Amino acid sequence: MDSAVRNLGEKDVGRLEQMQAKAAERQDKAAAG
Repeated sequence: MDSAVRNLGEKDVGRLEQMQAKAAERQDKAAAG
């Protein structure tokens, strides 16, 4: 049970990091004009 929760947490963190990276890319492109 504990390891399953940990695996889910890591997947969620990975998804969050991907979303943040995409948002940062979008901001960089907007700043560059």
